[in-house]
Amino acid sequence: MKTVIKIFAALTMLFATSSFVAAQNSLVKHINQDEFRAQICDFVQSATWQYKGKKPCVIDFYATWCGPCRTISPFLDKLSVKYKDQIDVYKIDVDKNRDLAQAFGATSIPLLIFVPMNGEPQANRGALPEAELENAIKTVLLKK
Repeated sequence: MKTVIKIFAALTMLFATSSFVAAQNSLVKHINQDEFRAQICDFVQSATWQYKGKKPCVIDFYATWCGPCRTISPFLDKLSVKYKDQIDVYKIDVDKNRDLAQAFGATSIPLLIFVPMNGEPQANRGALPEAELENAIKTVLLKK
């Protein structure tokens, strides 16, 4: 029994450490509504989508209390580092940015929006496994 407890404790420490390291190295940018309008799209001034970014991006509408949001957060941290020169990753707290969340229909979270440089954004509701997130980055944003 002591061996099982030691193994469990070691695995817990390993997972916690790897999540902490991923978050420490993360290039995910937490933004608010004003920053969204300045850096991504001014949805108030324009009725059509006009992306302002210099790289394709992933936008994660999340809440701190949301379990599925917490599940995908380390994946986004890891992918933000892996694709740092190719994409941007943004997080928007729906509780702090209610108007923005409402404008994008973020009633069910996590809501991930994949924004290519050309074309319309594509949305996905719910948590995606890391492999599916990476596949969406490759196929929607990087067209590979």
